[in-house]
Amino acid sequence: MFGSRLVDSRSGRLATMAVVAVAIFSLAILEGPAQAQAKTEPYIRVVDEDGGRIVRLQTAARRFEHPGGGPVLHLVAAVHIGDRSFYRALQASLDSKDVVLFEGVRPPGTGLFDPKGDLSDEARRIATLDRLRILAAAVDHVRRREGSYPASLAELPEMLGDRAGPFVRDLLTDGWGNAIQYRPADVEHEAGMDLWSYGADGRVGGEGANEDLHLSRLDMVDDARFQAWIAATADPDGKDGGIQQQLARALGLTFQLDEMDHSKPNWRSSDMSMDQLQQRMRESGADGAGLFGMMAGNSITGRLAGLVLGMIGSSKSLGTIVKIAMLDMLSESDRILEAQAGDMAKLMEIILHDRNEVVLSDLGRILRDEPEHKSIAIIYGGGHMPGLELGVRVLGFESVADVWLNAITVDTRDSGMSVREVNAMRAQIRRSMESAMKAPQRPSRRPRAGEPNTPAPSGGSSE
Repeated sequence: MFGSRLVDSRSGRLATMAVVAVAIFSLAILEGPAQAQAKTEPYIRVVDEDGGRIVRLQTAARRFEHPGGGPVLHLVAAVHIGDRSFYRALQASLDSKDVVLFEGVRPPGTGLFDPKGDLSDEARRIATLDRLRILAAAVDHVRRREGSYPASLAELPEMLGDRAGPFVRDLLTDGWGNAIQYRPADVEHEAGMDLWSYGADGRVGGEGANEDLHLSRLDMVDDARFQAWIAATADPDGKDGGIQQQLARALGLTFQLDEMDHSKPNWRSSDMSMDQLQQRMRESGADGAGLFGMMAGNSITGRLAGLVLGMIGSSKSLGTIVKIAMLDMLSESDRILEAQAGDMAKLMEIILHDRNEVVLSDLGRILRDEPEHKSIAIIYGGGHMPGLELGVRVLGFESVADVWLNAITVDTRDSGMSVREVNAMRAQIRRSMESAMKAPQRPSRRPRAGEPNTPAPSGGSSE
């Protein structure tokens, strides 16, 4: 199957299992498919050098200009795990741009409402209840990691680290702008941990909008949204980490968030929050719990993935085989997942289309309100790029140049296989992909930005 030496060995069987498992995870959670009917040039490709001895995954940074003048726009495709040199090159290039819109799903509770907006008390109540649940998950996360509860909510952001902390800091007030109250668990007095809001009036007691809202009176379940997000934003040397970080470590690669600094003044988060994603999933009938659980590594699928990745990390040859397979599958992920139906199709529609709408809306606002900028860059997963390109073409931008960057480079000699055996393995993977792409296409979908009968994105806020 992958060459006689591998097929007849125990490591060959493990390699087969690992290739299949990790390729599925990489397709499901790293990039996602490109949008159907998006007539654009590729943003991800695989190139072979030296007769196939060197295999490279490359991503495009595409430059756009507007005939009427204005800022130069760069669409920069990313993969979320790659070589350290790839992220250093991206960082240097993007730091030179006036504005960088970047991908990064925000934590739940940060995208539902504007506390200063014209909202009903019921909307503020719902937002408050969600924040109580999210803060409870954050407090419990710290308790399990540190062995004790944080003494106060004020120290919770710092205990969560530089990545997660700033987002959680924005959740410490309720829907009316009042501080959320907190009591750690007290074993001696048999008092459990509690979080609460005093309601609209900020006082103890009351009815209606003024009613006190206590976490201890709610039905509590483990919040998979928060666990998935905290895993994705875990510090590189910490105890936490999701499937993406585990995959990077197992393959001798690095995770994008571990290598790139997104806190520079010119970098702006342009994405949905996890609760907004979940709301869209509910509206579409898609179930995202499995995906969130897998990303966090705490679902059955995620734990199995962790076991497989552990085996890969212990073998350089096995890791090389998986990297080669992953490169070929990532380069064709749009075609493979276009054949998906059911919940996966609905989920990909939301993850790609709805998040792209946020980016295009933010871009439209910058073009309208901040004409002083001469260069704007958008860095997102490669699967988003065809749809984003369609959107920027609606705004009048035209593609003028491509720069291809080496995201992952593999020397096939590290696999312990000959080039001929590696090529045989890759041919089998391609045949499997072709079979997947012959599956029935998914049903009708919503129009996407940039397609006929779709209005150009307005310049609204991403919130």
